[in-house]
Amino acid sequence: FSDTSQIEEIGTCAFSTCTGLQKLRLGRNVSWISGEAFADCYSLEEVTIPGTLKEISTNLFSNCSGLKKIIVQEGVEVIHNHAFGDCVNLREVKLPRSIISLDRAAFGGSPNVVAEVYENSSADRCLLRANELGKRIAIKLIAE
Repeated sequence: FSDTSQIEEIGTCAFSTCTGLQKLRLGRNVSWISGEAFADCYSLEEVTIPGTLKEISTNLFSNCSGLKKIIVQEGVEVIHNHAFGDCVNLREVKLPRSIISLDRAAFGGSPNVVAEVYENSSADRCLLRANELGKRIAIKLIAE
């Protein structure tokens, strides 16, 4: 959809299995999206998440096999379990300094992820811990 400027909340499974959705740039008024709202959107390739969305819910974009790029803007603080799980083609993930909690399984089943994070940020530390626990997430550091 092209104009998301008036949307504030998106319910559970609202766009799940939507095959026509290729690029998603959520409007700055979005403050809550329930779990699985965009799960199984196989054609979705790119997502930009605004900083007004403080938490990325469990399974929000799970099984989006076409997803290649995610940009999480400054202001997002939490990424929950399996938020981007089983996104087998996901490669590019940009995470802001504002991330304070990143579940170790947020990218579970997404084997090709390269996460761009700020050096010594919470996201950097969370990803390092996830890798210590057996996850394999490539980390590209941005100097402070």
